Amino acid sequence: MTLITCTLLNSDLDMEDVVRNDSSFLRHKVKLLEISDSYGTNLFQHLKNCVKQMLSLQKSNDFSEFEVLSSRLKVENKRHGLEDLLVSNPAAFSTAKIQQKLFTKSSEDDEEPVADESDEHPLPNVVENAFYFENAGIGIGCSETVALNMAIKALVNTQAVQSARFWGKIFGLIQNYYVVEVEFAEGEDVDEEEDAHSLSQETAEVSDENGPEGKEEFPKSKWKPPIKIPREENHVGTNKKVYFVCHEPGLRWIKLPPVTPEQIVAARAVRRLFTGILDAPVACYPPFPGTEANYLRAQIARISASTQISPAGYYTIETNEEEEELENEEEGGRQNYIKNEEYEPLSMNVLADPSLEHWVHHTSYILPQGRVYWWNPRKGLGEDFDEFNDEEEENEEEDGNTKNAVKPEHGPPILTPISSDFPIFGQKPWSIKLTSNLLPEYACVVISSNLWIGAHAVAWGR
Repeated sequence: MTLITCTLLNSDLDMEDVVRNDSSFLRHKVKLLEISDSYGTNLFQHLKNCVKQMLSLQKSNDFSEFEVLSSRLKVENKRHGLEDLLVSNPAAFSTAKIQQKLFTKSSEDDEEPVADESDEHPLPNVVENAFYFENAGIGIGCSETVALNMAIKALVNTQAVQSARFWGKIFGLIQNYYVVEVEFAEGEDVDEEEDAHSLSQETAEVSDENGPEGKEEFPKSKWKPPIKIPREENHVGTNKKVYFVCHEPGLRWIKLPPVTPEQIVAARAVRRLFTGILDAPVACYPPFPGTEANYLRAQIARISASTQISPAGYYTIETNEEEEELENEEEGGRQNYIKNEEYEPLSMNVLADPSLEHWVHHTSYILPQGRVYWWNPRKGLGEDFDEFNDEEEENEEEDGNTKNAVKPEHGPPILTPISSDFPIFGQKPWSIKLTSNLLPEYACVVISSNLWIGAHAVAWGR
């Protein structure tokens, strides 16, 4: 059957030539079998089906019919390929069915009022941002970006958020994480039960009850466990932003828990790949206090503090009474910023300056303590140790010995130029370039972190 088909494809050859050149025919057939589409149909099979259909139609004189016939067969193969996907990969087919709902407009969407263009909408333009990132050679693909944009829209419509931003994608061994950074308005995101539970854990004291009567009392140990540093409140410091993750666009968004200083400090000493399972234990040494959800949240906080940058002058420091009170109670500079309405955009050539003087950090620095605002550990000793602390401070002042005194930790303030970042084993912490040297008038500036590989910032337009 194969020899007859080949003879029909090449009318200049007779049967003897085909048999004599059997080895050559097999080589050509193998080459046609290797060429296939994404649905598993190879070119040899496609040509064979086209010839069969042409013979059945009895229109050998109409050459244009072959192209129409070939296109129709490709569409049928695509339909059969989707049906095979349900059998071979049911998980992918299920995800595709879920993502299909993202592109279906419901009756509730028809009743939504049209937003005023002057109002700032919390939904980011992920597709536009992805276009400029792809010009810089960075991105997750067009189809994935569109699905992600619709998934973020669904999140914004169900949560009372003030602003939302696609933070990035983290690859895991089993599943991946799509991360969205969200900022709630004051009072909108308050988990009272969670805060009460964490507060009770942080302020729990060890009971010193005596044992049953009649038992011999042994000397009590004077060892005290290390003071547990409390986490920063919502909307402050490392918990200023809230993060949601999902494994695929269209699946349920999962809110990550607030991060604690203990988790940030432990994450600095751990190098471990993500599995993609949020409730999976983090098997490592030193041990990590929490699950992979906590580990993911801690690493997000570290990456954000190191790599979220902007052109100098684009943001300005915001001052308010609450932050001034926080500065008086806890050590730390001003950490809030707002967009500078009087900002004059810099040219792309200036932003691409290798000196990096025109780029600044706009996210707060995380202290070695694991917080943005330093917390005095002597506050955790309790009222019973107030007299002891006063006597200790008086002795230190009299002896002039401040070796054991608690020194507040300080870090660089926000809007510090990235040119002051420490080098990484003699290498620059940042790499900067134009996306096109041939057309610099229409090029973008891309700056990449050499500390956190995969973190990029792109500037375009004016």
